[in-house]
Amino acid sequence: MGVSRVLSSRGFLLALALYFLLLLASFYPQSARPQDTIAYVGDSLESVYLVAWNVHQFFRAPTRLFEANVLYPHRRALAFTDHRLLPSLAVAPVLWATGNPVLATNVAVGLVCLLAALGGRRLGLVLGLSPLGAWAAGALYAFHTYQVNEAPRLNVIAHGFLAFALAELVLYLETGEPRRAWRTAGFMLLQGLSANYHLLYGALVLGLVVLGALVARPRLIAGRLPRLALAGAVAAALFAPIALPYVRAAREQGYARELVPGIGLEHYVSTSPTNLIYGAIGAEVRLQQRGPHFVGFVSLSLALFAIAQAARDRRSTERAGALEPRVWVPAAAAMALALGLLSLGPDVTAFGTWLAPGPYRLLYRWVPGFQLVRIPERLGLLAMLFVGLLAGRAIAVIETRSRAVALLLAALVPLEHVGPLPVSDRVPVGRGIPEAERLLASSSTATPRTRRC
Repeated sequence: MGVSRVLSSRGFLLALALYFLLLLASFYPQSARPQDTIAYVGDSLESVYLVAWNVHQFFRAPTRLFEANVLYPHRRALAFTDHRLLPSLAVAPVLWATGNPVLATNVAVGLVCLLAALGGRRLGLVLGLSPLGAWAAGALYAFHTYQVNEAPRLNVIAHGFLAFALAELVLYLETGEPRRAWRTAGFMLLQGLSANYHLLYGALVLGLVVLGALVARPRLIAGRLPRLALAGAVAAALFAPIALPYVRAAREQGYARELVPGIGLEHYVSTSPTNLIYGAIGAEVRLQQRGPHFVGFVSLSLALFAIAQAARDRRSTERAGALEPRVWVPAAAAMALALGLLSLGPDVTAFGTWLAPGPYRLLYRWVPGFQLVRIPERLGLLAMLFVGLLAGRAIAVIETRSRAVALLLAALVPLEHVGPLPVSDRVPVGRGIPEAERLLASSSTATPRTRRC
């Protein structure tokens, strides 16, 4: 047991170190100058402001957290955007020590990406992937092209707790251990405290997994749902102080999103223009909306290999994890396909040609919460979790035949996404802030609302 724990700890530290190197490479030059460099002026600065606001207000007047000193005279201005609370609080020591919210926000970006990588790795290990295959799954989930593209929106990339919740849900549905149900709910609570977006998306993913398990084993799974529902209800009650301001703001303002256009299928073969291996291929992509969703040719090939191998060995009883590969591989493929189709938005198109109405229309019309979601293509972030698991499965199978080939493929999975950020900006911080801005910040003529916040 002691030797096993030491090896497990060493494996974890090695995986974390490699993820950190990927983080530095994926976010260059932002990672080289985190103290004053952002991806681009726009949403990046919104995240910087919200990190600073959350740290300031949570420890000063937490009951008035949503009374942000912007958009006067709206009382709950923070409810007009995603709160990003937990990532902000995680970097509070950085902000206190340096007084630099840009640095703190960049550290938060790094932390949520590392969390996603570790979450994907954890889920892979639960499903029985080899350490190498699980590492590759986490690497793709956390550092694929669209994830890096969305980093200016801290809330959008903060989805790592979902992978941990899914791992615990799989274990609970398989074993019935009560602690797994409570951990599932706990991780979903942490996800909600990180980002509303992925609380909603996560509930959809977990709901689909439960539904699939219920169809496969109705009597067994039905008996385990009451405890899961109880744990979920407790988590929902704890999340209520965050949810209620959004509910009130939506009612007061009659707030709802229109059903906006999504992306075409071509975006899933479209790279960032600075991709080191492929350069700019596919459709024209943007920094926000209709971004590059490049799956990766290596990753896609490995995923297809895993699906074919599972179909060939569908009667195999191989089982190294919580589920047999013949069970979870087709399920992961179905989830990747479903989330990918949903990310296309209200219509399925390819290279400007309309193909069919999209299933996202059903979510928008019938599932509460999706009327408040702005950009359906962000469901593609979660589709990559399941693509990563499939790629990891293929690597694990190949590893039994050739360790060297498996190592090469595991490296290529994230590396075919790497390239410098297409746009980066340096912003004034500390003594570099213009004197006029300092005077405004300390002005005694500020509105009473601004002063008290």
